Parts: sequence; structure tokens; C-alpha cells
Amino acid sequence: MYGIEIIHIPRDEASIKKYIERYKAFRLLTLQVAPESFGTTYASEAALSDQIWYDRLANPLARTWMAFQGDVMVGSITVVGPKQYHPDFVRNPWSPPTEDLDPNPNPTYAHFSINWVFTNPSVRGRGVAKTLMTTALKWEIQKAADLGKELVSTLGVDEDNIVAVSLYRKFGFVQTHAAPRPGDDTMGLLMRYFPGEEAAGLLK
Repeated sequence: MYGIEIIHIPRDEASIKKYIERYKAFRLLTLQVAPESFGTTYASEAALSDQIWYDRLANPLARTWMAFQGDVMVGSITVVGPKQYHPDFVRNPWSPPTEDLDPNPNPTYAHFSINWVFTNPSVRGRGVAKTLMTTALKWEIQKAADLGKELVSTLGVDEDNIVAVSLYRKFGFVQTHAAPRPGDDTMGLLMRYFPGEEAAGLLK
């Protein structure tokens, strides 16, 4: 992955202000390049206030990594959690990550959701998405261990995004539910991950 740098964006004001415009521009780009892959639209995101963009990076339950090629942002991934979790509660792959809080949490697990995984088409095939996923999952595993709990990680993905689905399966994610996107026929998959030996090599 020559020439690609993965950077975690701290939640302090100076760091957010440093990266927020590139974060916003990249997120809007993803909705132009692959609008079918996300549960929102370019128009709705472009209309958001600067405060909402700031709050996303400042969210104490969110952790964002960005991939850069020089000064150009070429990839991103966000982890939200730890959240409450029940095996039968999380069902809709299109629901926003803040909407699946279970009033009856399972105390055994630390639940994190992976959101907005995207790489610029110019760097695809160079391992950027794999590195972003590895970075996020390693952090989740360590965080769950620090909490004295077992990790469960979830994500939603467009069923037709064969490359992404294949990548997630290599990491050990398995499909648990499927649901059409509200308003059209796009089928989304909810996938779930528990740490296991089958994908351990990818996380080294």
C-alpha cells in the first residue's frame, strides 16, 4: 500500500477543524460516485449545517480514520460504539448507527458498528479498504478487551456490492439479515462479526 497513510482523527477542536472540510468533501464525493451504497442522498447531506458536520467528528461514540495519498483523502471508515446489543435486535442494515439502541442490553458484549467504508476508485485494488478494516477491527477488539467484554461488530452493505461483501466475509463477517432500502428495491445486508481464528491472519 505504497504512498497511503491512515490517520485517526482525534475529537479535539483543533483536529476536527483541520480535517472537517476534507471529511465533508470526501463524504459528499462518495454519494456522487456510489449513491446506491448508502442510506442517504447527496442533496440531503450537502444541505447539512457546518455544526452537524462538526458534531459527527466530535461524537464521543464515533471514531473516524481517513486514508490519504499525499494531501488527498482517498478513503475513510467510522466506528460507532460501544453500543447496547441484543442478537435479535439489530435487523435493519439501512438504519442510522444511532437508532439501534436496545433497552435491554446484553452485558456480555461490546457492540460496535462499522459505517461509511469507502475508497476512491483511483486507489482501489491497492489494499486501502483492507487496511482501513484491519485498523478499525483491531481497535474494536482492544476496546472490547479493555471493557472486559466480548466484541461483536456489525455493518450494513448493499447486496450488489460484491467486492465489499467479499472483503467483509474474509474478515469473518456473516450475513444475519436482509432488508430493502426504503423507497426502492435495493437490498441491504446486515453482517455481524465475532473475533475468530478463521480471519485472524488478516488482523496481523
